[in-house]
Amino acid sequence: MCTSVRFSNTKGNMFFGRNLDWEFGYGEGPVIAPRNWNRTWRFEDDAHRQLASRLAQEGTRPQAVIGIGIVAEDTPLYFDCMNESGLAAGGLLFAGFAEYEAKPVEGKLNVTAYELPLWVCRNFTTVDQAQAALEHVAIVGEGIAGMDEEQENVTRLFRTLQGVAMIEGASIMKSGNFEKTIYTSGYSAETATVYWNTYEGLSIESCSLRDHDLTGSALIVA
Repeated sequence: MCTSVRFSNTKGNMFFGRNLDWEFGYGEGPVIAPRNWNRTWRFEDDAHRQLASRLAQEGTRPQAVIGIGIVAEDTPLYFDCMNESGLAAGGLLFAGFAEYEAKPVEGKLNVTAYELPLWVCRNFTTVDQAQAALEHVAIVGEGIAGMDEEQENVTRLFRTLQGVAMIEGASIMKSGNFEKTIYTSGYSAETATVYWNTYEGLSIESCSLRDHDLTGSALIVA
């Protein structure tokens, strides 16, 4: 279960934070979506365009967003984020308290669950603005292409290897030092990605060939 907290100091400045409680990490880190980053929403249609037009008429431009997440298909998958106006959003796991639509709902503005924190912080500057807009939104429980299955299989891979990992202190080598599993690695042929974690760092990091220029002549140390 995740936990979040929000408070304001004596000057009225808001502070927001959260714990992400999960069984493994995704290689997450700070990701910034600048003002002029061009975003096409998964279910972009007239409803999205009408909202963008209305916000522009009201003088609300797309907000720069900063948060903790990962990037897939040039999309920041934020676990939590905040925009330059101070509006923040976080995705917390409370099993059984949320239900998503299985497919887009006609007559609604459809946003996927993985887009929601970004969508809120990208488009609005106040809680009241966001709350009013969300009354007309359907949240669709669709994962980003290649991720929901990829993550499951990476989890399976690392959980399998954990079963035979060596814990420091459990095995003594001829040198008298303790043997331990220095790192665990895994590869996805579909996405050309290597995943790894270390004995000291349990979060799973990742690096994909698709994120680098493969036409050069110099070695790339990610």
